[in-house]
Formats: sequence, C-alpha cells, structure tokens
Amino acid sequence: RAMSTLSPGADAPVDPEAGKPPSLVAWLASSGLAVGQDLSHISMPVPFFLDKTMLEMLHQNEMRRVDLLLHAGRRDTPVRRFLGVLEYIFSCCLLEEFGRKPLLSRPGETIASVYRSPDGGCAHFFAESLPLTSPTFANTLWTDDLRLYSCGNITIREKFYGTSIHGVPEGRRTVCLGEESYTMTPPSIAVRLLRGFSELKACITFEAKPLLRGREHQV
Repeated sequence: RAMSTLSPGADAPVDPEAGKPPSLVAWLASSGLAVGQDLSHISMPVPFFLDKTMLEMLHQNEMRRVDLLLHAGRRDTPVRRFLGVLEYIFSCCLLEEFGRKPLLSRPGETIASVYRSPDGGCAHFFAESLPLTSPTFANTLWTDDLRLYSCGNITIREKFYGTSIHGVPEGRRTVCLGEESYTMTPPSIAVRLLRGFSELKACITFEAKPLLRGREHQV
C-alpha cells in the first residue's frame, strides 16, 4: 500500500475557509440580534462596511434620475407635470441596491455637484451628512432660474432581517415646479419572513397646490 507523509516544514493542505472572517449577516446572527432590529446603535467592525459612504451612494443615485425631474418641469400642463414627478419618485425603486453590506456614515461630509443633461438642462446639487444618531442627510436640488427647486431630508435606518440587511428610508421631500408644490415621503420596506417572501411597499403622499383650478389635491 502506498503511503505518503508530510515531513516537517512541508506545505500542509490549506483550508480556503480557514481564517476567513464571517459574513456580516452571520456575525449579526451570532450576536443575538432580533429580526427587524435597527443597526444604528450597533458597533460593527469596519471591514464589514462598503468603501462607499451613504452620502456618495445617495448622490450617485440622485444623478441617475435627475433628468426625470428636469423633464417634468418642462411639461406643458399641470397633469403632465404631476405624472412627471410621480415617475421621478417611483424611479427610486429601480435604483442600485445597497447590497449585503452597510455603508459608512461620516457626519459633516458634504457633496456639491452640477448636473448637465444632453439636451442642455442644468441642475445644482448639494447634500450634507448630519451629525445625528441615525444616518441622516439633507439635500437640495435647484436650477439657475429656480423654476425647479427640491429639498428635503432622509434618514436611512438599516435593519437586520435574519438573512439580509435592508436600508429603510424615512423623511420628507418637497419638489417645487413653478407655482406647483409636491411634498412626499419615501418608499418603505416591509419584509414578511414568516411567509417566505419580501415585499417593497411605497407609501407616497403628494400635496400639490395649485394643481387643478387652484385647489389642493392629495394622492
């Protein structure tokens, strides 16, 4: 029978999983966190975070959809402008997910940029990370003629759902297109683990005045 032995100093077989740090989800599960718990007050190891900050991600996503708001401002009737704002708000459901790792929050971080669309539209953007307990951001978007002005704040509450992490946005945002004003809350995420599926619920309220015949309408 052929036998092989490892002499002292010879290379031993290497287990690819040996010494590999646990995933964030596994680490959170082993920490005894309850499903749905807010991670804002949990001190997590830095290697678990993505290199990109939350503010950078929000700025990147806003630049991907600002054209929708510029187009909405150029529509010629109140109803078409209203539908354009709807399209802009619901487009956030199609943005890049944060993934299975949380994003860093750096209080005091600011981002300022100018967006120029291919058709000549231009918008200015400014956002700031506020020094609050949960990651909170104030942001403003406007055009030179101020026919379009948007401002608001958003708080991202990252919650643990047993097998994944989800960022749940909270806050309010106001969009002004000339004489029309829209105030809305961001979509919220509801996860039903007991039924074995996840579900995204968008609850958005619009207060537009004057929209039709000078009256206030809510949707």
